[in-house]
Amino acid sequence: MEKTEKIDYSESQNDQAGQQVDLAPENVASIQEVDEIPPDKGYAWLILFAGVLNYMMPFGTLNAFGVFQTYYLLVMFPNEPARNISWISTMALSCSYIGSIFASSLIARFGLRGTNLIGTLVGAGGFLLASFSTKVWQLVLTQGVLFGIGGSILINVSVVVPSLWFEKHLGLAIGTVIAGTGLGSLIITPITTQAIKAVGISWTFRILALMYCVLTGVGTIVFKPRKHFVSAKSVINLQHLKDPVALLLCFAGFLVVTGYTCGTLYFPATIVALGTTKQYASNLIMVFSVFSMTGRILSGQLARRLGSVKILIFSHAMNGLVMILLWNLGKSVPVYIVAYSLIGLFSVPLFTLSSVIIANHYPKKYISQVNGLVSLFMGAGAILGIPLVGLVFDVVGNRTDYKWVKIIGAISYFSTIICFVLLRIYLIKSDPKYRLSPL
Repeated sequence: MEKTEKIDYSESQNDQAGQQVDLAPENVASIQEVDEIPPDKGYAWLILFAGVLNYMMPFGTLNAFGVFQTYYLLVMFPNEPARNISWISTMALSCSYIGSIFASSLIARFGLRGTNLIGTLVGAGGFLLASFSTKVWQLVLTQGVLFGIGGSILINVSVVVPSLWFEKHLGLAIGTVIAGTGLGSLIITPITTQAIKAVGISWTFRILALMYCVLTGVGTIVFKPRKHFVSAKSVINLQHLKDPVALLLCFAGFLVVTGYTCGTLYFPATIVALGTTKQYASNLIMVFSVFSMTGRILSGQLARRLGSVKILIFSHAMNGLVMILLWNLGKSVPVYIVAYSLIGLFSVPLFTLSSVIIANHYPKKYISQVNGLVSLFMGAGAILGIPLVGLVFDVVGNRTDYKWVKIIGAISYFSTIICFVLLRIYLIKSDPKYRLSPL
């Protein structure tokens, strides 16, 4: 950790002295070099494809965690408190964020391809070891910690590479890569559901380990920088928190994770409680994934016209309202389906747009580092928030009433709006030209 380093963000500015970079993706500053490969063309789209595959396994599996959560609660560990079982998903999600802080130093030492390979081996190894696990604590270490750390490294590499290869279409590129989460869910959810029924949980993990190696291995082969690229060597630098942009994104990330996981982890179980089957609930995860994938792509593309911060404010307000009005007060399956679809559509912009904002606001050598810092706060939010929700479900809800799970999820989304409003005010006041820009 470098506590005394003075961070210079001047590289992220345009040629005119003192002019800051607009959050709109088309205004990303570039470093022109002799014989550099043109951005947004040719090999950039192969990079984009590999990035989508990279995102499919880590977060695609996390989005499908409702299948595992339902299986653990109802079949594998029926007598285990929900708060104990929740530590599996807690560590998987939190390590998927926290582990990103190591990506910058790994990239500096091993390059993009070497770092991607490390993420593949660690993540697939977590799945393989999980196949031999029979206790909750064993799954916490394997499906939780190892899988999460491996995935976090891949995720960070995946959002750094588009910033090196895209300029005009940066928002679309990052949104498309992160949309791999939804695509992964569409593939992994039915495979996981059917595999558990056909060959059991152990062989399901082995199948997922093989898929992990094949899909993320593509990035190890094709990833490379478009031009000379130097990544910050330090694991983490808290000096970035002196910049209000990083600070507010970190706080928003800390708050939003609890609300996001309330939907992904508990919604399948709540619809089973209405009288549907576990298979029906698993199928709905795929519906959620389609809307989630759509939301990620649209938010990245619309950021150019409407502004990243406006999209974040609107989306998180909508998600809070849906959780309170439809999911909490709704009592029928059709209402739940509408609620789940809308939550999928509006719950994901921060995961896309924080990366877009960071890629536009900071020099390229700091992108991985700042992404890692925001991810660290998200991981901290997961470590605190997910067990708290599990405790409330156990104690207040008596393991049958999901009311407070839904309310906590809504409060989580509403609270992030404060961060986004402050972010918009800061950007407008810091430079008059933001008053004419989509924020």
